[in-house]
Amino acid sequence: MAAGFVPVTESVSPDLPLPWLAELGEQLDDKAALEALAERMRDRRLVLLGESTHGTHEYYTWRDRISRRLIETGDYRFIAVEGDWASLLELNRYVKNKPGAPETARAALEGLERWPTWMWANEEVEALAEWLREWNQDRPMEERAGFYGKDVYAPWAAADAVIAFARDYLSSDERLRVRRKLARFQRNEEDIQAYVRSTYPQRAETLENFRALVSLVAGAEDAPAFEKFTAKQSAYVVKGAHLHFTGMVDRGPESWNARVGHMESTVERLLERYGQEARGIVWAHNTHIGDARATAMAERGEVNIGQLARERHGIESVFALGFTTHRGRVQAGRQWGGRRQSMRIPDGIAGSLEDALNIHFPEGALLFFDDAPETAHTDPVPHRAIGVVYRPEAEQGNYVPTRLAARYNAMLFLPETHALRAFE
Repeated sequence: MAAGFVPVTESVSPDLPLPWLAELGEQLDDKAALEALAERMRDRRLVLLGESTHGTHEYYTWRDRISRRLIETGDYRFIAVEGDWASLLELNRYVKNKPGAPETARAALEGLERWPTWMWANEEVEALAEWLREWNQDRPMEERAGFYGKDVYAPWAAADAVIAFARDYLSSDERLRVRRKLARFQRNEEDIQAYVRSTYPQRAETLENFRALVSLVAGAEDAPAFEKFTAKQSAYVVKGAHLHFTGMVDRGPESWNARVGHMESTVERLLERYGQEARGIVWAHNTHIGDARATAMAERGEVNIGQLARERHGIESVFALGFTTHRGRVQAGRQWGGRRQSMRIPDGIAGSLEDALNIHFPEGALLFFDDAPETAHTDPVPHRAIGVVYRPEAEQGNYVPTRLAARYNAMLFLPETHALRAFE
């Protein structure tokens, strides 16, 4: 037990829901919890920091605190977030003090255009970015910590970046080949349905076309290392988006798994770029960072970053921290592309993990699952998940059956949370 935690009662009534929870956690003390987490995470190759919503202030500030501590005390060299590669490159340039970068973090973030902008254009990310810039200020460029998007979205901006790179670093013949490989993709800019209709019958050939695009970029011998890396990643975004979009037709796991595979591969490419001793931090929804095999996702043939990272690096090299709340407010939209709203999160439903946590730990808790009983590994419990689209009146549909100790290494429970502080 870490010093500073507030002990709960020594005996817990077996009539309370999920009585084993009381043995795994302690009432939350912020400073002690941060120290305990940093100690457990310090030697992991990857630290995966979750969230049960995409619009909660406390999840961002806790991930900020943890990320700062890991960067300060370990070889953690980057934060990879569930955001667009192309859209967040300007912020990465800013935090690494690169020539031509925006003057402030806010200037970089205010340039974001793809919905939901509030996920990154907010005061919480701005504060972390300013800290990262200051941390990096006096370090060699190759040692500066970066902030990257790892998702497949905004692929047309990524395609534009590939063409710009080709113009600067490839021969005229190679530039023409790049444009030809991207021509059909760019003709259907922002119209996913039209793109899928035009390419689905030749999706395998189109995939080979994009693989060749990656090779073209990789062959730019005179390009600076960072510019080549970012352009090559932009080509991977186009390839990943193709698989994600065309996979939607079959209504199976292919589309989801293509997106997840791209995100996990992006993290691996960042680890490779930063070197054998480097470690990384991932920010994503609980749905991505908690092992998919401990949920109904596995029955649907879906994988996620948590599962793939454990399979690649070994379970002892990955630390997955889930986050959840009992009640509060959240930034979300009522439909995709809709107006951002601060919505009320109702109390966790009876019988859910959130309900049980609130009963056992009304002031919040940090729970570690190292010594969890067998039932915590085998028996599913309803666990809330809220996306960027949220309708509080449909709350019953927002719960994922979860074998808690098999899904995460630890969980941070915050009984009441507040909406993210998005830029106006």
